[in-house]
Amino acid sequence: MFDVVVVGGGPAGSYTAYQLAKSGLTVLVLEDHKTIGKPRFCTGVISKEAFNRFDLPKESIQREIKEARFYSPLGSILNISRDKTQAYVVNRTVFDQGIAHKAMDEGASYLLSTICDDIDIRDDHVRVKIETQGERFIFKAYICVLAAGTNYRFHEKLGIGRPVNFLDCAQAELLAKDFCSMEIYLGTEIAPESFAWAVPVSSDLVRVGLSTTKRDSSYLLRRLLEKDIIRTRIDKIDKKDIQIKRKVIPYGIIKKSYSDRLVVVGDSASQTKPTTGGGIFNGLICSSIAAETIISAFEKGRFGHKGLRIYESRWRREIGHDIRMGFYVRKIFKQFADQHIESLLRLCNINEIHAILKKFADFDRHSYFLVEFMKQPIFWKYLFFKTSGLRYLSTHEGL
Repeated sequence: MFDVVVVGGGPAGSYTAYQLAKSGLTVLVLEDHKTIGKPRFCTGVISKEAFNRFDLPKESIQREIKEARFYSPLGSILNISRDKTQAYVVNRTVFDQGIAHKAMDEGASYLLSTICDDIDIRDDHVRVKIETQGERFIFKAYICVLAAGTNYRFHEKLGIGRPVNFLDCAQAELLAKDFCSMEIYLGTEIAPESFAWAVPVSSDLVRVGLSTTKRDSSYLLRRLLEKDIIRTRIDKIDKKDIQIKRKVIPYGIIKKSYSDRLVVVGDSASQTKPTTGGGIFNGLICSSIAAETIISAFEKGRFGHKGLRIYESRWRREIGHDIRMGFYVRKIFKQFADQHIESLLRLCNINEIHAILKKFADFDRHSYFLVEFMKQPIFWKYLFFKTSGLRYLSTHEGL
């Protein structure tokens, strides 16, 4: 019998396992893929703060990011640059494996190519039924950590609820040139109700992708790759040879992230940023809180929901405000037509607004800038014009 069984060997699951094993608990991690970190869909942009705060594997870093450029569908460009590194582009396979190796070094066990068939919570333990290499087994533990990404097959049974909002995402990694900074493309025809991106991995490699709530992301991505801003900088390749990866990302808080002998972390708990869909930083924060809660539960011998509910109250206190703010921003952005996006970028290029953006924009905590932004009278003037149905702002500094 194990102290803890972790279902899922991604960053959230492995980081939880690492901290639990480091505390002396016996931990088993179940991963459905045959290799940690493969296959993997991710833009691979992770903040410098995350690396510093969680001691993440630096061998996964491929490039530094100091600058981002935002493109309006009607021609405006917003450039945000810093002197210091803000984030890193990483190799997600190396990244995931690095965290898993930290857990293994502390004594955690891993079973790969393992499908979790059932999680059965009993009064005095949890029974996890699995299938691996054609054989079926049952593992027992005092507590289960559910970190299975976007696999929500157990959520209703466990009484924790499923996410109701999803982004449909697609991405391709392509040989290219002249991508020097992270680029964000906005527009209702490019990525309806969301955005597209180009993230340089090296001098000759770029990840181009998009998210949307509306249509087939693969179709939209293929159409984006035909636009001059992308097409002229990528190596010529037959359309049929472009390998597009696709996945969904949840956003919006689920009903509950704990139960008797159970905690839920990462994408399984929809702990992503609604603005961008990024989930690693939030997932690591919640992994740390989950591990501390579980360690405390073992010290006190309290494995029921009353002993574990502090997990949810703590992570909501830490990142809940940002998630709610991001959800609200996404809800507003859904209503934007292309002319509103153009006006917003022109607004952000006003000197005083751009100064605030450069000072307060935070890669992980988007509410910092949003709160400062909303303190500015011009923001409310913009919002008034937008909600009044006017096509452009035109009365402030050339807007």
